[in-house]
Amino acid sequence: MPVSKLAWKRLTEAQEYLQEEEEQALTKILQLWKQQKLLKKRAGEFLQRDIKDVEELEKLEEKEEEERKKWEAEKRKEAEASRARQNLAAALKFPSSADIEAFDPSILDDSFLD
Repeated sequence: MPVSKLAWKRLTEAQEYLQEEEEQALTKILQLWKQQKLLKKRAGEFLQRDIKDVEELEKLEEKEEEERKKWEAEKRKEAEASRARQNLAAALKFPSSADIEAFDPSILDDSFLD
C-alpha cells in the first residue's frame, strides 16, 4: 500500500514535535538539577538570609560571580601595572659601583675621547 506525501509529512511533523518536546523536557530537567545542586551547596545561606525561592538564590549566585570576575580583573590590572613599574625601574637603573669598577676604559678607541 503506497503512502501519500501528506501522510509522510504528518509523520515527519509528529516526530519533530516529539523531539522538540523531549529537548524542552531535558532542558527543564537540567535546570532543576542545577537548582538542586545550588540549593544543597548554599542551604545554610538560603536559611540565614531568608531567601524565598531558588531563583532568588540563583540571582545572588550570579551577582557574586560578577563581583568575583570584576575583582579578578582589577587584580590582574594591578599586577600588570606593578610589572610595568618594575620594568621601568629596571630600565632606569643606574650602574652599581661594582659595574663601574668592572668597566675597562682601555676597550674604548681614541676617537671616543675626542
